[in-house]
Amino acid sequence: MTLSFGTDGVRGIAHTELTARYVQLFGRAASEEFESCSWLVGRDTRESGLHLAKSLANGLASTRGEVFDLGVVPTPLVAAASKIEEMPAVMVSASHNIWSDNGLKIFGPGGIKLSDDCQNSIEQRLKNLLETESEEISDQLATPYLEPDADYLTSLVSSLEGRDLKGQRIVIDCANGAASQIAPKVFLALEADLIVINAEPNGRNINAGCGSNQPRMLQEKVLATKADLGLALDGDADRLIAVSSDGAVVDGDQMLCLFATDFASRDLLQSQAVVVTVMSNMGLLRAMAQNNIRVEQTLVGDRNVLAAMNEQGIELGGEQSGHIIFGQHSTTGDGILSGVLLADLMKRRGGDTVAIAASAMKQHPQVLINVAVAGMRIDVEKVFAQEIINATSKLNDTGRVLVRASGTEPMVRVMVEAETEETATSVAMALAHEIENHVIGPLP
Repeated sequence: MTLSFGTDGVRGIAHTELTARYVQLFGRAASEEFESCSWLVGRDTRESGLHLAKSLANGLASTRGEVFDLGVVPTPLVAAASKIEEMPAVMVSASHNIWSDNGLKIFGPGGIKLSDDCQNSIEQRLKNLLETESEEISDQLATPYLEPDADYLTSLVSSLEGRDLKGQRIVIDCANGAASQIAPKVFLALEADLIVINAEPNGRNINAGCGSNQPRMLQEKVLATKADLGLALDGDADRLIAVSSDGAVVDGDQMLCLFATDFASRDLLQSQAVVVTVMSNMGLLRAMAQNNIRVEQTLVGDRNVLAAMNEQGIELGGEQSGHIIFGQHSTTGDGILSGVLLADLMKRRGGDTVAIAASAMKQHPQVLINVAVAGMRIDVEKVFAQEIINATSKLNDTGRVLVRASGTEPMVRVMVEAETEETATSVAMALAHEIENHVIGPLP
């Protein structure tokens, strides 16, 4: 099966699905699509990253373009460099996935993720190359990009407009990923009382029991050190999950609610609107309505959020998973930037992170269950239409059901919101069980 673009780029098992040949031809297809002379390439800390980045560089250089190597850097840094240099760029990363996976996230000149039409064109070029080109693989030594983190670090520090984080005890979990070096530099430059965990990548410990998907270690460290705030990044640092001083998780919806109301109070939300996805909690939608902030909803994926922001002139958007886009500062989700701005918000409001997080919104009980499936391209609304109708009817118009195919993993995601945790859990588990019973081999 040939890998295809999902919610956020292309992902697969390194060397098995995402092979050196595939990556090299992907680079060639992308280079032909953009007809570009120069490219930027970054990677996270997976042990497969360097080899795949070299294969990618060879493909990108096949049309005689120069390739600049950013090294191990966060995805938002790649996007920022793409914007500064007006070059297309590729990040070799599987984001929050396990170490044995890898992936390709591609940006057009200006640091913007690609449109569906552009992705489809690259996919078609790639398909043709895979069918016609030989197995020859070679590595390309890209030109090192000098001091790749200098401008990015400066922009993060300057986002506080001269303010600092002095007096704030912050624990940051770098997920043994791409931000392990630069994230601590940023918070130390802002004079935070900083405690760093999971910043010793070995190629295989990225996201392993840590980071935004598994924040328990961070919660324990926040409590043990009596920190004001915990910040958990994912492997490529484009998303953030926070932890308040009592150890409670603060997700992307809560952070987005805090940012939206704070921006509005400081006249930084001229559109009086935010962009969220269909996964966002109903509590966020109601909180925005209470604050006279309009909400636009999109499909899952921060590129969809950004597209809606750009189309409608909206300054702020994000996802429950922790991708938050600040239009004034970046063109993609940026976990480090989100952490900096959240810590600043907490400090300006008095530093009581428990009370501040609790005041953001009233979350509705929401249960998410992932069901493993054999294929990734599944029209779930069609395949499981009756099961979804049956599950929705059990909520008696007091909640909602959302079932979708993951764009990053071979999973069907089942989400149920209800008035009570018990009802949401019961309905979600029953629906997930019905879907599991239908999954025998590849789905239609």
